[in-house]
Order: sequence, then C-alpha cells, then structure tokens
Amino acid sequence: MTGAVAAAERHLGRLDILVSNAGFGAIKLDLDDALSAPDATWQRMWDVHVMATCARAGGVTRHCFERGSGCLRPTWRPPRD
Repeated sequence: MTGAVAAAERHLGRLDILVSNAGFGAIKLDLDDALSAPDATWQRMWDVHVMATCARAGGVTRHCFERGSGCLRPTWRPPRD
C-alpha cells in the first residue's frame, strides 16, 4: 500500500483525505441468530470490514503524520432487507 500512496502523491500531489469503504453482503447471515454463522463467514467479515480498512489507513497515515495533517474517513452502510 505504501507504494500506491507514494505513486498517488507523485501524480496528484499531497493526499489530504482517505475515504475507505469496504464491505460485502452476507446473504446467508441470519441476523436473528448471527452467532450461528460459520467461522469462515466471521473471518471474511473481519478481513474485509476491519483489516482491509486498516491496511488502507496504514499506508496513508504515515504520510499524514510526516506532514502533520490529513483525514481518514471510514464509511459504512447498514444492511438492507
């Protein structure tokens, strides 16, 4: 990710904000009994919703700290029926 951030800064100039939106629909997830979901479903949710966002933020955060400014804006959308 650091290489992508450096390339973006070379091409666009300084990065002021990272808007991060990662997610997927868990069609088979029973929201009335979510704990019954298999471990693989929970692992995929963790990897996509948490770890992917952290990976993106990590690459940008270093650059923000170095110059003393910047904004990280993770977004989410509640599930739909």
